[in-house]
Amino acid sequence: MTDLLQQAKQALAAGQSTQALQLCNDALRHQPGHKPTRAFMARLHLDKVNILLRQPQLRLADLRCRMALEVEPQNREAHRLLAEIAWLSGLPGHALPHLKKAGDKRAYLTALQQLKQLPEAVRMAPAPLPDSPPRYLLIKAWPAGFFSCLSQVVGQLLIAELTGRVPGVYWGEIGLFSNGNNDSFTRFFEPLSKMDAAGLEPLANDIFPPKWRADNLLQDNINLWQGEGSRLGPIDLLSRPETVLVSDFFCWMTEILPWIPTDHRLYGRGVFEVQAELAQRYFKAAPALIEQTEAFCREAFSSPFIAVHLRGSDKSGEHPIMATLNNQYQPRIDAMLAQHPDHQLFLLTDSETELARMQQRYGDRLVTRNHRRTAGNTGLHFLKSDDKVGLGREVMLDVLTAIRADAFIGTSHSNVSRFIAQYREWAPTQIDLLGNFDSDQLDGPLMALTRQP
Repeated sequence: MTDLLQQAKQALAAGQSTQALQLCNDALRHQPGHKPTRAFMARLHLDKVNILLRQPQLRLADLRCRMALEVEPQNREAHRLLAEIAWLSGLPGHALPHLKKAGDKRAYLTALQQLKQLPEAVRMAPAPLPDSPPRYLLIKAWPAGFFSCLSQVVGQLLIAELTGRVPGVYWGEIGLFSNGNNDSFTRFFEPLSKMDAAGLEPLANDIFPPKWRADNLLQDNINLWQGEGSRLGPIDLLSRPETVLVSDFFCWMTEILPWIPTDHRLYGRGVFEVQAELAQRYFKAAPALIEQTEAFCREAFSSPFIAVHLRGSDKSGEHPIMATLNNQYQPRIDAMLAQHPDHQLFLLTDSETELARMQQRYGDRLVTRNHRRTAGNTGLHFLKSDDKVGLGREVMLDVLTAIRADAFIGTSHSNVSRFIAQYREWAPTQIDLLGNFDSDQLDGPLMALTRQP
């Protein structure tokens, strides 16, 4: 432990702060409660915060502060900096509890007096003012897997709730499940509201970020990764006064949760629970997909069934642990079948290899849909296709079938499995998610936000 911490300090002295953080992570895996390592790791994050505030990059600064508190919850400087970030972001009400935790009574009392003098709209942010005219949040497609894109929608739904905005989705040409520059979201789900993206064009003189205008509102890939208005997150959106907000960059739920007011029904809940509540509240599958699912179930199943989701292709590259996890499915499936000897199996997979393996073991007991799969390491959604909407329809039909199962086995490392686990209420004995993916952690957002496009 001491050796790793010493190596981390040497790495920092050599200007290798990323290497220093990695060494701290390695040290804490061996001894999670080691206070000197935790203090040093917090210091590494907070040194970055002071640089980010000068640039300014408030989204990254906010993440770094919260990562410092993950390893050292009582760090007063982290709380002081979070108070500063909240004030700079137009969310001064969120500064007060951090100033109190920072132990700076004078700063707290000063901020309290300043808060009372601010306009009501600023004091209440992100909550909406009563009797205010309608405001809107347009949610753009995220160029990734289907349920990654859907996770972006879920996060934005929480932002819409917190700010009292009417949400709407427009999955245009950048989406990997769209056949052109027209909305494909309603091919899979009923509209979230009566808001029409094209109907927002007359409001384009009151829109944020300003990279969006009436003549490009339905376009995609406008400064997505670089340039003005790029990589915007919840901290950039929650206090905006404009009538229309447009979100085109992924927002992790773990970034949004700290901004939930204490009187909100979702305050204090974790990522998985909040995502489940929002998905069940807002997502209503398109009637045509429900009809197809019900017809398939009537024809394919002669008894109750267990749904199994196995990922291959690109997920194996994203998470090297996937091959190990996939080898753990068989005993879990066999144990569940032993408890339910009359049940059939329904398999969801993008992998020809995993399908063949399951067919060899379970034979006629296995039910699948005749969907596209791959034997390679590239995700189906990244392969060339003339029918991208069809790919989305296939994964939705699989998921809608799985949520009708008596039990489900999947992996926490897959958005598909997590959505199935969230989209209905399962008894603890009905669901088994392999792996230990923790969506409440902040290191994933930090790595994604700092990578090059």
